[in-house]
Amino acid sequence: HHVSVYVYSYASLSIMIKLIVLFACITHVFVLAENTIKENDGIMEVPLHRMESGLERLLRQGADLNRIKGIYEMVRTKGSPEKQEVLKNGTVVPSNATLPLFKYFNTDYYGIINIGKPGHPFKMFMDTSWAYSWVISKDCSRVSLACAVHERYDHSRSSTYRPNGRPYNVSNHIGYLSSDVFLVGQLNATDQGFIEITHLPWFYALYAGDGTIGLGLRDLSPSVTPFFYNFLIQNRLKEPIFSFYINRDPTTTRGGSVFFGGIDYKHNKTAFTPIDLNSNYYWQFAVDKISVIISKKSSVEFCKNGCNALSDTSSNTIEGPAEEIKAINQLIGADRLLIPGIYVIPCDQEHKGPKLSFMINNKNFTIKAQNYIQRVSYSGFTMCLTA
Repeated sequence: HHVSVYVYSYASLSIMIKLIVLFACITHVFVLAENTIKENDGIMEVPLHRMESGLERLLRQGADLNRIKGIYEMVRTKGSPEKQEVLKNGTVVPSNATLPLFKYFNTDYYGIINIGKPGHPFKMFMDTSWAYSWVISKDCSRVSLACAVHERYDHSRSSTYRPNGRPYNVSNHIGYLSSDVFLVGQLNATDQGFIEITHLPWFYALYAGDGTIGLGLRDLSPSVTPFFYNFLIQNRLKEPIFSFYINRDPTTTRGGSVFFGGIDYKHNKTAFTPIDLNSNYYWQFAVDKISVIISKKSSVEFCKNGCNALSDTSSNTIEGPAEEIKAINQLIGADRLLIPGIYVIPCDQEHKGPKLSFMINNKNFTIKAQNYIQRVSYSGFTMCLTA
């Protein structure tokens, strides 16, 4: 069985925006030709490719664990400065900096998007926690390791490029605004505003992606119309929906798909559950409670009085208050901390660990141990980490 997490997001230009979250069990192997973007009944399917996360790459290359801890802590603390944007009417908008960049340390998936005319392909993270889209610019010097190992956008080679020049600086991602065509198969978002990044933190060299497609909500991007909203405004989509299928089969680099314009129901065996958002800035929704199911008659509850959760497609971890995450890891059998927030668990817990249940909108979404345990192989042996 390929057990997968679906995050289906419904967005429109109207006030009512909903998020649909579904945990489902997939019993067939998902096969998709490498780099092939498909259109089916008005829905554009972009393959997601699995890559090594920054953590996996460091482990495979034999980095000392103390050094990894130092890198992780440096990324965590320097990636989340306090910064807000105040609009002319006095509204305070949380910037993307409020979502720390160290989450990319655990990013697993990217899709191929063409930018400019003629289109040039870039490996882009599909990120629901960012509203701005950005790509590394040719103006980012190859003296910088983070820029040297990635594809760089050269606006001088695109006939559809439009300059803007407004400076941008969030979480040490420095650059300026530009506009160009973003192509997804036969669909294009014309005059798409995005950031040309001219400076990146050095640790971005650990990541495979050349940039990010921001799929966050419009209020989080007051200066630029986000990518998906551009599709809606330009009437490019059959329905005002984007959706994700994530394939967790570790034996293949085929990571699933993101669908623009609808839902591919072949990946779904149960009914969808609509969930109202409670934020104008993030794909945020209320969680009633979280339970660690020890036995049929015993469970331990967290988030007892309700809490809020964000749907973040760029990260493969479940994050929360440190003390509660620590307690949950102890209950599921994790035996030690690898680096801050990431725990090691015996691999045999995949088949005997307790289930986790998330009650959302008075409905339980339950996952098994193999859904929250990740195998990482390096230096000739395998360790298992919790989500």
